[in-house]
Amino acid sequence: MGLFDKISKTVSETSTQIGQKTKSTANDLKLKKQAKEDNKYIKGCILDRFDIKWLKNMCKYYKVSEPDPTKYNWQTGNKNKVRLTKSHWVEHCQAKLSLDQVKQYAKSHSVKISDLEREEEELRQKREAEHNKKKHDILNPGAPEIPEPEYDIQPVSFMQEIITSVDDFYPARNYKEEKHYQFELNGWLKKDFPSSDIEVHKGHSRPDIVIDNVAIEIKGPTNFKDLETIFGKAHRYLQDYDHMVVVLFSVDVPEDRYDNWKEGINQYFPDVVILRK
Repeated sequence: MGLFDKISKTVSETSTQIGQKTKSTANDLKLKKQAKEDNKYIKGCILDRFDIKWLKNMCKYYKVSEPDPTKYNWQTGNKNKVRLTKSHWVEHCQAKLSLDQVKQYAKSHSVKISDLEREEEELRQKREAEHNKKKHDILNPGAPEIPEPEYDIQPVSFMQEIITSVDDFYPARNYKEEKHYQFELNGWLKKDFPSSDIEVHKGHSRPDIVIDNVAIEIKGPTNFKDLETIFGKAHRYLQDYDHMVVVLFSVDVPEDRYDNWKEGINQYFPDVVILRK
């Protein structure tokens, strides 16, 4: 191979590498753009679950100005006042608030978003898989295609659905009586689990809420004496129910005592789920 041929080959290889790098960079930018669009979509879906009153409160909470109640009239050159609808508020919150802010507000006001968070994760994995495949094709032209990825999205069990729903629940306020937590949580659960019921009698056991074969015990406000009763309740309930969830509201117990108690529950009743709200 002559000198001219070697120079031509080097130039060609360099040109190819530059082209691959340019395409790879463009692919990375495309992924970021798609992720931004996905976030906007999820954000809009969450915001759509609020009414106008709560959208206004959200703006006040995050100290965001209200949407402009006027619209520019190109014919007259003046601004005309318009009636703000829900779509105006949703669009405004989409532009002014981050996805994390909207999620946090939704969870703190008992708006269920676990289904949208699962959809968000599915979209993220799908985008990354498409990005990696495209990048592989750019950097390895002519190479065998990489196999389709197996998304790490596992079917959600009935028990996990209940745990997720309880996780998404936040009471309207802190109550002084346990029954208020029971009624409010039961009302929340009934939306997804119609069989949810309060204080269903079954033999000698009497959980606060029952959903099919799952017993839910509620404590709130929670002091150490309340925690001590859980051992006996777990022993009784698990004779009649397959699963048990303990939901603790307004826990007023020193952290070291709480940790020792929880360690004991995990040791003697490893299948009991403790949710501290």
